[in-house]
Amino acid sequence: ATFSGALNDISSRSTTTAAVAWSPPAWTVAGETAANERTPNLSAVLQEVVSRTGWISGNSIALIISGTSGTRTVYTYDSIPPTLAATLYVFWTTNAVTTHAITATAGSNGSITPSGTVNVINGGSQTFTMSPNTGYSISNVLVDAVSMGTITSYTFTNVVAGHTISVSFKPNLYTINASDDANSTITPSGAVGVTHGSSQTFNMSTDTGYHIAYLTIDGVSNAAQASYTFSNITTGHTISVSSAVNHYTIAASAGANGSISPAGSVDVTYGSSQTFSILANS
Repeated sequence: ATFSGALNDISSRSTTTAAVAWSPPAWTVAGETAANERTPNLSAVLQEVVSRTGWISGNSIALIISGTSGTRTVYTYDSIPPTLAATLYVFWTTNAVTTHAITATAGSNGSITPSGTVNVINGGSQTFTMSPNTGYSISNVLVDAVSMGTITSYTFTNVVAGHTISVSFKPNLYTINASDDANSTITPSGAVGVTHGSSQTFNMSTDTGYHIAYLTIDGVSNAAQASYTFSNITTGHTISVSSAVNHYTIAASAGANGSISPAGSVDVTYGSSQTFSILANS
């Protein structure tokens, strides 16, 4: 309740459980305000007051001084010049907050958020998020040197000690399927694994008597070539080589008075046979 000028308005109120003993030396100079008139630390009393339910900043406080022996004379603030009024000094201290450091690091080609030394209040929680760069994926996450696999986030809960978390990344893997036919060879062949951003060259050859007819790359026909390179690979591909048998020309001719059959430019394929009939005139 608000203080008033009624009798016993202060002494009739309940007091704090806390009390501070004060044994000042003799006061020999009237009106003196020095060390001899200074009270001991009253923090126990004041803390009990401000900790009460309903206390708000700006409330009034009455400090009651009760003597046990001897006689002391004091003035109330209202009856003396303001320059002689008692001064209450309050010094506040911030409770020490215990924190624990979590060290977060990321390898190349990705990131962890937050990173570096992250201080977490004792008993608190902290989430970390791992993100690979384009063309890369998480290789492994280590929490306090223990593998957590390829997780994308991790939360420390009820933190009561320091920790470490680290993430490593690896390039994405793609497959190039390379194939040939019965009379050609592509090297390398089959399912060829390649990493993101790399290059891969394929060499084509044919059996004797055959030549490369065309290449089919990702389903599109391309001109014949003995070598092909995929550069800066960012996805899977296919490549196949098709061969064709070599063709040769036999030029057949006959002089006067006879004939040859077949005559002229005769097309033959590698490894085949061709018969010619030769007749003389009668």
